[in-house]
Amino acid sequence: MITIVLIIAHLIGDFMFQPQYLVKHKHTQKNALIKHAGIYAICVSIITFLSIPATAALYVSIIISLLHFLIDAAKEYIIRKRPNYDGVLIFTLDQTIHIITVFIVAFVVKEFSISVSGLISALINIYNGDTIDRGLTIFLIYTVCLSPAAVFIKKLLQKIIPNKCQNEDNHENIGFAIGILERLIILTLGLAGHIEAIGFIIAAKSLARFRQLSNKEFAEKYLIGTLTSVLIALICVFIGIRVM
Repeated sequence: MITIVLIIAHLIGDFMFQPQYLVKHKHTQKNALIKHAGIYAICVSIITFLSIPATAALYVSIIISLLHFLIDAAKEYIIRKRPNYDGVLIFTLDQTIHIITVFIVAFVVKEFSISVSGLISALINIYNGDTIDRGLTIFLIYTVCLSPAAVFIKKLLQKIIPNKCQNEDNHENIGFAIGILERLIILTLGLAGHIEAIGFIIAAKSLARFRQLSNKEFAEKYLIGTLTSVLIALICVFIGIRVM
């Protein structure tokens, strides 16, 4: 349970509450990285203090936030030295290291037999531990389908189609939002047992982009992005169904 809580805290702090201007300037401005680390620490602290006793939460928050800052600082140093490294590979490696550190901290928490408290403890008193575990897992896969999946897809497209037009920020933001809605709808329909309705979502999306699909570069980008988005959502559906 505590592992899922800490992963959710990481995703919220590293994606949901990371403004775009910090993402753009972390490579060049040290204060942007510090601001991100501060926001991340606040998110992790709030969720951790709601989950485990205060003393343990303080240590856990400090350790996770400090490790996160050091990992991000190392990543940004590498990107400054080798700008071409800023892509899907280093993003995946960065997130893998972050998640591994979360697992290690969660393992230590379990080894010291630190019990849950606060909000989670109250929910367990109302329901039971298995129900809360399932609820947290469902919340986690929904969180993954939001910004984390969107950023991964964006990095993937930049790697596969590097020569795309650079002044498409507005279109990218729209695509970012559409992709998130697409994954949320697929995940919700899949968990509700209506997986066959996914075809209508993809058809509706293709119909809206019909004219643009005559452009070969856009069509390739659209196809790769859509298939990756659907694949992520379906993986989350599979995990959710196994948990429920």
